[in-house]
Amino acid sequence: MLSPAALLAALGFTARYNSGNQILTSAGLLTLAHGLGRSPILINVWAKCVTAENGYAVGDVVLSAANNSNTTSRLSSVVADAANITIRFASSVSIFLAADKGTGAQVTLTNANWVLVVEAFA
Repeated sequence: MLSPAALLAALGFTARYNSGNQILTSAGLLTLAHGLGRSPILINVWAKCVTAENGYAVGDVVLSAANNSNTTSRLSSVVADAANITIRFASSVSIFLAADKGTGAQVTLTNANWVLVVEAFA
């Protein structure tokens, strides 16, 4: 079995960026200088729990995606270039929707209970 670093190298990724914990701000703009030297080939955006809610424990991560409910748009955009990853957060009070970890029911994630982590590979 290949180590994670060996697997990334085998896939052609020579550089990795991790943003660390970033604050979620409704209607906010987050610009991250990734230092990869070129545009990322792959970007992962994670919501990481910092205060337990909806069945999630501190440290749990949820893959973030553009979310849309019937009544409120919660679309966020991620744009990358050779220098930066720029994220525009949705204007909703709660940026992300998810499934409750225990029941699967749709729930909103309280911004203050989560942080954003961005990983990029080039």
